[in-house]
Amino acid sequence: MGSGGLADIEALETVSIKLAQQQKAFARNGTPSAAERRALLASLVRLLTENEVEIINAVAADFGVRAHVETRLTDLLLIHAQIALTSRKLGRWMKPRRVPTPMYLWPGLSKVVPQPLGVVGIIGAWNYPVATLLAPMVCAIGAGNRVILKPSEQAPRTAETMARLLAQYFEPEMVTTILGGPEVASEFANSQFDHIFFTGSAAIGRRVAVAAAENLVPVTLELGGKSPAIIDPGCKIETAINAIAFGKFLNAGQTCVGVDYIIAPKGLHEPVVTALQHRFNTMFPNFPVGTDYTHILTQRHFDRLQAILDDAIAKGARAIRLPTSSAANGRAFPPTVLLDVNDSMRVMNEEIFGPLLPIVACPTTDDAIAYVNARDKPLALYWFGRDRKACDMIIDKTFSGGVTINGTATHVFQRALPFGGVGPSGTGEYFGEAGFHRFSKKKSVFVHGPFSTMPLLAPPYTARTDRLLLFMRKIL
Repeated sequence: MGSGGLADIEALETVSIKLAQQQKAFARNGTPSAAERRALLASLVRLLTENEVEIINAVAADFGVRAHVETRLTDLLLIHAQIALTSRKLGRWMKPRRVPTPMYLWPGLSKVVPQPLGVVGIIGAWNYPVATLLAPMVCAIGAGNRVILKPSEQAPRTAETMARLLAQYFEPEMVTTILGGPEVASEFANSQFDHIFFTGSAAIGRRVAVAAAENLVPVTLELGGKSPAIIDPGCKIETAINAIAFGKFLNAGQTCVGVDYIIAPKGLHEPVVTALQHRFNTMFPNFPVGTDYTHILTQRHFDRLQAILDDAIAKGARAIRLPTSSAANGRAFPPTVLLDVNDSMRVMNEEIFGPLLPIVACPTTDDAIAYVNARDKPLALYWFGRDRKACDMIIDKTFSGGVTINGTATHVFQRALPFGGVGPSGTGEYFGEAGFHRFSKKKSVFVHGPFSTMPLLAPPYTARTDRLLLFMRKIL
């Protein structure tokens, strides 16, 4: 057995040890105050600001090429925004909330008291290896929990960097990290956490959910799916394509809320392709050279994208490369639009997670809605147009984790909005107040007044008991 195997065995043992350590600390110290939680969040701010360059370089090393601006935007800025919002609103979120008390229980008092769950296990993903760890961590800490993190082993430099830095800025009884491969992730999912938060593929998410269910551990799954961009005939093509290009080419399409395919009337397909070609070559004039265009994480992921492209072409799709240059450079996958696609192709059945962009023909808004609703509910949906009635139809009649109108991914940058999937694209939501409640137990508390009607309902039952029940029903 190689050293990697020995390391994984040690990590498997460490999961139970660190979990027991944090559980004992939680039992001993109880619920942290708002000041203690804000202090922990301030420590995370210091970690990110004092080590920003090192973190950015680690992420770039994992991808081979990844623009520093993209890491600052997607992996770091979003976390700073989440911390700022949580720190600012934490006091209000923590307050017990009074709820109405029915007349027949007067003069009692009813309230909901949020309490931390205990120890939260977080399994991160490789595409945004910092944000997928720290975004749920901010929510869990804000709710008063302790956290054990499992970074993705597919981004090893980032995982090692974050593990080392977190150990410098946090006590292990509050925040700790465990490195390792699939075996460690499996042990995570089989452990008695108070909550498990997973970001990744639907296939792995199912296995995490099944394993956690054995211990009755609640799970949040942030998955993905095929997120469409619907172009209404009345939209301004240039505006729509600029936004779609941003959402599709960010991180070279390796984004759970990236545009997976476009829906547009057949007559708009050629103008859309032309606009995409122009926009891509404006954004990346030196492709495939340079550092602005992110590379595919590994050769295995690159080969998968090539196989999906080859399958589509073999089954009749027309492939149009967007870059003007035909040169190759490492794992810089050339963005390619696919026309004349059909449901027999892998590109229309699998989450693409890369810079392939099929275009589907739907002549009307009703057709587009029917097409989307006939498939798994996506994590995100994007609509472009100026017709208010059509916009309202899209929002009301489609089902997805989130929607952005006349833009892409913008709802993710609004940290006060809940973020999460539905059905195959995920279960549960977080960010902002939704994240606080995701990792809280909303405890129901009822305080009896100086007298109560309940003793009047105790045996022996009489006609008076029936009259009292009828009266209570009338005053509901």
